[in-house]
Amino acid sequence: PPFVLSFSENHTDTTVFFSIEYDMGAFYANCKDNQFHEKREEFILKRLNLQSSICLTNMVAFTPEGTPRKYPNVTAILQSFYAVRLNLYHRRKQYMIQQTETKIRLLKNKIRFIEMVRNKELTFSSTTPLVELLRAAGFEWIETSKQKKKKDEEEEAEEEKEEEEETGVSGYDYLLSMKFATLSQKKSNALEVELTKEESNLEHLQLSSVFTLW
Repeated sequence: PPFVLSFSENHTDTTVFFSIEYDMGAFYANCKDNQFHEKREEFILKRLNLQSSICLTNMVAFTPEGTPRKYPNVTAILQSFYAVRLNLYHRRKQYMIQQTETKIRLLKNKIRFIEMVRNKELTFSSTTPLVELLRAAGFEWIETSKQKKKKDEEEEAEEEKEEEEETGVSGYDYLLSMKFATLSQKKSNALEVELTKEESNLEHLQLSSVFTLW
C-alpha cells in the first residue's frame, strides 16, 4: 500500500513478526473515528490488504490420484488427503530412523578406528589393499545417500560397475577421509558424546507417534 514507508522482518522459528512504518495521515484517510474504534482490527487488516474472501461454492482440486474433482467443502479435501499424508508421515519417520541408525553405525566405527590406530592395533601396509585391511578388522562398509546415488548412476554402464566393485573404497570414505592429526583421544571423546546424543534421538524417534512428530 502507498502509505507504507518501510517494513522489517523479525521472525523466529515459531513466530511471524513484521515491523511497519507508515504515513499516519494517509493510513487514516477517509476513516471515521467511530469506524476505527469499533472495528480496529478489521480496519487495519483491510487497509494492509491482509484480508480477502474466498469462494467456497466452486472448489476444484486434484485428488491424490491426480485427477480434478469438485469438493463440496474444505473438510472433504482434508479427508481426501488424510490417508495419503499419514502414509507419508510413516515413511518419513522410518527414513529418519534409518538415517539416525546409519549415523550411529558411522560413529561407532569411527571411535573404534581411532582407538585401534592410537593403540597401534591397525597398521597400514603398501602391500595390503585398504579395503582388505579394513574388512579384516571388522569395519562396516557404509555408503552415504550421495555415494549410493552416484554409484547407481555409474552402474548404468556395466564396465563402470565392474570397475567400482574391484577398486572402489567409497564405503570406507568415512574412515579414510579422517585426517591423521585428528585421531586423538579428544576426538574420540567428542564422538562418544555425539554417539550418546544420536542414540537418545533414535530412542525418541522409535517411541514417538507420527501424530506427535509433525
